[in-house]
Amino acid sequence: MANWIKSKSKLNLLIDAVMFVALALMAGLGFLIKWVLVPGFVRNEKYGSDVELGFLGLDRHEWGSVHLWVSISFLVLILLHIVLHWQMIDCIFRKMVSGKAARLVIAVVIGLLVLFFAVGPLLISPDVVPNTVSHEHHKKGIQKKVPASTPPNPGDAISQEQERDTKKVFPEQKGNPEHEDHAHDLDIAGYMTLAEVAAKYEIPVSMLAGEFNISPASYDENVGRLKRQYGFSMDELKEAVVDLKSKKIK
Repeated sequence: MANWIKSKSKLNLLIDAVMFVALALMAGLGFLIKWVLVPGFVRNEKYGSDVELGFLGLDRHEWGSVHLWVSISFLVLILLHIVLHWQMIDCIFRKMVSGKAARLVIAVVIGLLVLFFAVGPLLISPDVVPNTVSHEHHKKGIQKKVPASTPPNPGDAISQEQERDTKKVFPEQKGNPEHEDHAHDLDIAGYMTLAEVAAKYEIPVSMLAGEFNISPASYDENVGRLKRQYGFSMDELKEAVVDLKSKKIK
């Protein structure tokens, strides 16, 4: 009996230690996702466009999955902790709440709350809202980075000459189908899969993958990971999409 109690105490101590480490890890992963691997427009304002943030080969979405599994492990440890300390918990609960009916009501309410917070999110239908906020932040970020130029003086001969040269180099492209698609105008994000990019711009995913020798098994991998694995940039991917679309039109 004494050995069993001693072994149980050691197990309790081990579980408590692992729970404390898991709790610290959950907090640290939250800090990493929130303030280090920043999302979308914040990342573009801080580091510039065409970059993907990662740590130890994983991006913020993949670290979010790690955070989820650590949280699930922590819940399992909590349940095990409650089971091992049930007698003590029951004794304290009886002293705090004397009535049997009151204890039953409190226990049922706590159980329902646990089920609601643990399982409820899986039953929620998300609100689908047009993504206009991120575009506004992106525009603001561009406006912050590009300084406003001084308007040219109409009477200045040098300014007029520069304007004429600019028109020669960048002629008007309205109505010209060859210039309808520009690589920098494509909306491709690092979290999108290669198959999603191909479907969005109506090109065969096999042809897009062939531009970078990407295997068919990686069609459902996100672009951010494929960039690191196959060594291409977001600009190169966009250029490939534009080229394939122009070939398809022809």
